[in-house]
Amino acid sequence: MVCPQLRKLIAEIREFARVFGVDFFSVISRGSQFKVESFMFRIAKPESFVLRSPSKQEVTQPVLTKFEF
Repeated sequence: MVCPQLRKLIAEIREFARVFGVDFFSVISRGSQFKVESFMFRIAKPESFVLRSPSKQEVTQPVLTKFEF
């Protein structure tokens, strides 16, 4: 028999997977950025919007902290 805490955790992970539109394991193993992008994609797709994800190279580049005008 599965303990109540584990059963609750599995139910929460399953609900996250349903809401974000990703598989069960991705909720556990992937980062929050992946979940946010998945959710945004579900909203954008019916509106025919195209989302752009940064490449691995762009992710590793430093972010500009100073704006020059």
